[in-house]
Amino acid sequence: MCTERKPVRPRIKQLVFVLVGLGLGYLALKVSFERWETLGRYSFIFGLLALCATIIFGREVNGNKNWIPVGPFTIQPSEFAKLALILFCAFQFKKSSKSSVIVSPLLVVGPIAGVFMVLILIGKDLGTALIIAGISFCLLIIAGLRSAYILGITGIGVAGLLGLVLTQPNRMRRFKALLDPFAPEV
Repeated sequence: MCTERKPVRPRIKQLVFVLVGLGLGYLALKVSFERWETLGRYSFIFGLLALCATIIFGREVNGNKNWIPVGPFTIQPSEFAKLALILFCAFQFKKSSKSSVIVSPLLVVGPIAGVFMVLILIGKDLGTALIIAGISFCLLIIAGLRSAYILGITGIGVAGLLGLVLTQPNRMRRFKALLDPFAPEV
């Protein structure tokens, strides 16, 4: 039997995060649709500033520069960028649905997601860049992008992922660990 006591501080910290998240989720439910639309209009700029702040003020953790210390906590601005991407694209989709000019969802999502992914990859955070890519992919499907384009984007995405993994030894080690977690070199 293990008599060693586990530290309580990390558990308390996680409990605080859960409570704050639940509180923020409740507040988000109370926000009117019009207010979300206003937030969506400016969210790209907010997401862009958050990611640029990471490049300038970010702290490197495990080879990735994607954290900003704020008092006793560290925040990951890319989390705000994910929400900003969704809000801005939703705003643009709504705006284009009212317009007589039909705009391809790819022209709405592509440039925004591309800029966000480049800024995230500058900090060497492939995982978060993949999440942004996944969110973008889902937005394109929801917006009704044609299947042929979806297949093409998938092929380009897989090729890009392979290129990013193969060019960085630390990413290659992580990938190998995913495939064989008990390998001696992992």
